[in-house]
Amino acid sequence: MHISAMEEYGLRCALQLARQPGQAPLPASIIAKREGISIEYVSKLMHRFRKAGMVKAIRGMSGGFTLAQTPDLITLKSVMESISGKKQAGAFCNQFSGREDSCVHLSDCSVRPVWTTLSGYFDDLLGQLTLADLIKKESTLQTQVSHLAASKTKQIKNYFLEGAL
Repeated sequence: MHISAMEEYGLRCALQLARQPGQAPLPASIIAKREGISIEYVSKLMHRFRKAGMVKAIRGMSGGFTLAQTPDLITLKSVMESISGKKQAGAFCNQFSGREDSCVHLSDCSVRPVWTTLSGYFDDLLGQLTLADLIKKESTLQTQVSHLAASKTKQIKNYFLEGAL
């Protein structure tokens, strides 16, 4: 799966808000400085988050941005969708159609099950991880992600084995 720069920086900005003690408002200027990106870029990301209902903007001298929910309720999938919109199932079939309006293999494609499975795997994993998970120590999160990945891999393997019978 491809993670765009906007998705990467968006996730990092969301994590800045998740780490904020007591959910105190955090100005775009501080987020920008901590992440090494421009205030304009942070503002663009925060606009997308606000539009999706993920953050609130607080006006005034001590204003800034806060998460609309606690970090344990915000999945990585929702963060990514706030930035890039919902991914359409099977969109890859139309993405690489060559000179045609649709892929020449649309009726019978041996590649589609691979992309569909990987896309579903990726979405499931992102849907099970929250911002609260990502503010843990890296070693703790690595163990959690490994367990989730192993469980999902087993599900996929069983799906294909049952389908082959």
